[in-house]
Amino acid sequence: MTMSFPWPEGKRFALSMSFDDARATCLDGGIDLLDAHDVKATFYVLPGPVQERQAEWRKAAEAGHEMGNHTTSHPCSANFNWIPPERRTEDWTLKQMEADIDAATQSLESLLGVTPRSFAYPCGNTLVGRGQQARTYVPGVAKRFVCGRLFKSEGPVDPQVGDLSAAFGVDMDEKSFEQLTPYLDVTRERGAWLLLAGHDMCVEKRQGVLEESLAALCKLASEDVWVAPVADVAEYVLANR
Repeated sequence: MTMSFPWPEGKRFALSMSFDDARATCLDGGIDLLDAHDVKATFYVLPGPVQERQAEWRKAAEAGHEMGNHTTSHPCSANFNWIPPERRTEDWTLKQMEADIDAATQSLESLLGVTPRSFAYPCGNTLVGRGQQARTYVPGVAKRFVCGRLFKSEGPVDPQVGDLSAAFGVDMDEKSFEQLTPYLDVTRERGAWLLLAGHDMCVEKRQGVLEESLAALCKLASEDVWVAPVADVAEYVLANR
């Protein structure tokens, strides 16, 4: 069923591009490509890598790119065999997770002079603890941010009723523009909001967004698509539901 939502300037749907982990390739050409198309994106950064190239990340923030919270230590499920024991969410509590998130916000305020408005769940995981003691930290994210982005979801966000604290995020790593087109088509048909999630920029590697794909996505801003950072779209959605 086609949804009707009043996107700005009569645009058919909304698109947000986001990149996780503050990878070096974002600064080494990726942001330059966005800026060449006058497109703003969201970067879910970690304080550690930001501190290593603080001036460059601050410049990106001052240019209008959103700097979102991705936690301090990037905790994930123990099912990811690269996660060390101290960062396994199965062994964490809600209190630990929220403290890690708050520490990231404080660090980014100090390093970049911005307060993160949106959040990306590391590895797309939303739980801490195990079994009957498992708890979701989505409510904590909802309390702190206008949007919490998931990862490797199946499609776009319904702007009328979708829960923005657990917003679908579609993986764009390693995908050609042709592979992304079906997601764009269904988003246009529904008048919805597509959140794309990647990592490295303009490189052909695992967890890399292809340069050709990124350039083609940027060009949509001159067509019938509102291309904007995650928090900007989320705030607009909440104000116009």
